[in-house]
Amino acid sequence: MLVQLLREGRRTAFLLTFAQLVDIEFGLGKRLIDAKDIDALAMLCRGAGFQRGLFVTLCISLMNDDGGLSKAETYGQLYEQVPVAAAQRALRFWKVRAKGGGAKAA
Repeated sequence: MLVQLLREGRRTAFLLTFAQLVDIEFGLGKRLIDAKDIDALAMLCRGAGFQRGLFVTLCISLMNDDGGLSKAETYGQLYEQVPVAAAQRALRFWKVRAKGGGAKAA
């Protein structure tokens, strides 16, 4: 469904669905995706249990650049390098910060 939403140009629906699937706030998901933060996207997708192929497809679609397909293997390797436990910890951290329970930045 996520890939279909992107292909149809339904960005807001994609962002809402993505945030719900990875269980983060909409604003955080939007900021990370707008910034094209592949590392954070890998953490979110890995922590939520997305399949590697879905992650790679999302990256190619979101990067929307000429090198997208040639970068597919790089994206896949990045995804595989993210330990599931670390990704799940990162998700918990983002949720706590979003709820105001985290320490404020100095």
